[in-house]
Amino acid sequence: MNSGDLGIRVNTMIGEQISKADARRLLDPEDLGRTVNEATRDEARAVLGIPPVLPQEEKHSHYFRVWNGLKLDIYRLLSLFNVECPNAQHVAKKAICAGQRGHKGLREDWTDIRDTAIRRLEMLDEDEALLTKGK
Repeated sequence: MNSGDLGIRVNTMIGEQISKADARRLLDPEDLGRTVNEATRDEARAVLGIPPVLPQEEKHSHYFRVWNGLKLDIYRLLSLFNVECPNAQHVAKKAICAGQRGHKGLREDWTDIRDTAIRRLEMLDEDEALLTKGK
């Protein structure tokens, strides 16, 4: 931590609002490795009019469920079932929340699922053609 960071921390600890210049410096992507508590970063975001960073559960609540005390989301399920195919991952993510994400309707989500499945079938055909061509 450099002495400028210490000054920002002391000022915020005694109730002074940080300046916009200090806020920009705190949020500089080149310097995110600095030891600055998240409350100070939240204050910097507020000074600059940037919304606070929400935990993933709040940001994408439609993907999270608690079951038997476990926090589950689509990524955990895909991992548990060893789903490695990107097309299958996309289809599962779309299907599990079809029509619930707010920016696309049910029909559009199912159309995307169909298109992804068709592309996967095309890829399988392409792979098969390459294998038979080599024989």
